[in-house]
Amino acid sequence: MPYHLSPAKLSTYQACPAQYQFRYEFKLPGFGFGGASLGRSLHGALTRIYRDWDYSASPKPDLSWLDACWQSESQAHGSLTEAQVSEGYDILARYFQNWIAPLDRFLKPLMIEGKVQGHWQVDDLEFVLSGRVDRLDWFDVDSLALVEYKTSRKFVEPAIADLTLQVGLYALAINQQWERELKSATLIFLRPGESITVEVTNEQLAIVQQTITDLAIRLRAESRWEPTPGEHCDRCKYQQYCPAQTDQPLPIPDERSGASVLQLSLRL
Repeated sequence: MPYHLSPAKLSTYQACPAQYQFRYEFKLPGFGFGGASLGRSLHGALTRIYRDWDYSASPKPDLSWLDACWQSESQAHGSLTEAQVSEGYDILARYFQNWIAPLDRFLKPLMIEGKVQGHWQVDDLEFVLSGRVDRLDWFDVDSLALVEYKTSRKFVEPAIADLTLQVGLYALAINQQWERELKSATLIFLRPGESITVEVTNEQLAIVQQTITDLAIRLRAESRWEPTPGEHCDRCKYQQYCPAQTDQPLPIPDERSGASVLQLSLRL
């Protein structure tokens, strides 16, 4: 049976093995944080903008098309407040000015909100590399460019290690699925209106292949999951279970703590 891998799960293990165990081994319910509705709506509106446009009608859309897509999406998510609807439109208008208005022609992406999947073999283990991408564009006639939307309030440049892991694993999967080379990856931070574009290199692919090999083997054999305190603890949904964060951590339910079979089913 193949194991499914993604940057998200490998990054979780790298950051804190205890968090990995709480989330993926024990499948504990996390204590979440709110504020995700606007982010989901922004992703949905951008999907509509690219998916539903009539590319034969005009070289590119204007702000009225953006307004129509946002109206449809914001109404579909009745949980948005009036302030969030207004903020969302402002964010999309900034996106339009930065990434649509300068174009000579609005080109149809190869994929919008789609799944990519590839395979990697480590000795006798087969791994499935899979996840969902926001947008996959044509870089040129024979190669591709990845675009991912980020909805964090501030522009924070990702750590090189995390970026290499994410981009490299996407590249492995995309190269196999589409039989075309992924040339670049762009992260667009919607709220601040900033972006990062990185070139996909053979060195990145080699690092990811080695990381998958090393971490996958460790994950299968790991018996102790020690917490690793750091800045990521502020965003962790499992602090109540963690001995590094509280003197009286919540007990792991018996039916969960007894499940020692390692789960490597991962999502981006």
